[in-house]
Amino acid sequence: MALDEVFALNETTVLSPEFIATVDSLITVIQAIGILFLIYVLYVIIMGIMNIWRGRKLNKVYKKVNGIDKKLDILLKAHKNEEKLKKDKKKK
Repeated sequence: MALDEVFALNETTVLSPEFIATVDSLITVIQAIGILFLIYVLYVIIMGIMNIWRGRKLNKVYKKVNGIDKKLDILLKAHKNEEKLKKDKKKK
């Protein structure tokens, strides 16, 4: 509701200039708070999208590391088996 509508509704009452200045400054403050709120909402949305993207990338890295770990385990087991065979042959 604009100030003109307020004045049209209150034709019989005369509003003081101090009251009008107070209402005008209050409207300005509310507008500033609204703009800050919109900026915050945009920030939260962008950060949410970035966190989803980061999570997907982290899952890919996690899967690759697990694959490498499994391959290393297989290689280490094979290496230990070879060492055991060599020791057994030396003992005989």
